[in-house]
Amino acid sequence: MKKRHCLIISGVILFLVVAGVILRVLVAGGSLDAGQKSAFHEANHHFYEQRYDEAVKGYDGLLAEGVKGGGLHYNLGVSYQSLGNVGRSILHYERALLYSHYDADARERLEELRGADLSGGYVGFWGWGVVANSLSINDWVVVASLVGVLVMVLFLLGLVRVITLPNGLYVLLLLVLSLVVWMAFCAVQTQRERFVDKAIVVSDEAHVRVSPYDGAEKVGVIESGDMISLLPRQGHSQYHKVKLHTGKSGWLKVGSYERILE
Repeated sequence: MKKRHCLIISGVILFLVVAGVILRVLVAGGSLDAGQKSAFHEANHHFYEQRYDEAVKGYDGLLAEGVKGGGLHYNLGVSYQSLGNVGRSILHYERALLYSHYDADARERLEELRGADLSGGYVGFWGWGVVANSLSINDWVVVASLVGVLVMVLFLLGLVRVITLPNGLYVLLLLVLSLVVWMAFCAVQTQRERFVDKAIVVSDEAHVRVSPYDGAEKVGVIESGDMISLLPRQGHSQYHKVKLHTGKSGWLKVGSYERILE
């Protein structure tokens, strides 16, 4: 009976972890209310009718309400590209690829705009990106911790011989499954971490200055669609210190860029 109780407890812990992840995904934006569904269908209608201005308004409204998804960002990317807004189209293609590493259309359009091969720039693990990007990094810390506790409990039970064969085979399978899930999500979260400090310039032309003042000397000019790295903020509300792909750093006006991670 004691062995059976241990197995039941282990199974319940794993079930609670998986159920918690699913519930959190649904709450984070996987499900839409009636108004959001109507707005989404209307935006899609404008998109397919090539009324891209109206489509952008609809999709941006959904983003403001916390709705997320690779398809939504892809449609926004196409809409902005069709309207000639290179910066925002690149921004949304980047976001779409975070949700779906294997989105060939988004990758092809992004490569066309950037003029570079991006095949080695993203980490994909089946369809886990859809789930992983629906949760915050803090949420995944909790998930990883719970799975880690389950792994340690099963290991300790094996050491004190509370669990033996053939029950041990069942526990081993449970253990391997837990580790695979943990590693999968960690891989996707590692991908997200690569973009924590990355942003896309959305202004037509942005001036990088040596100090955070409008009249300061210019370090350089960056174009719409360029990727920059955001350095830690230093108490300035109108400017943010950034690092360019050339290695130079300077101050960029807030509002001329948007972070890739939402």
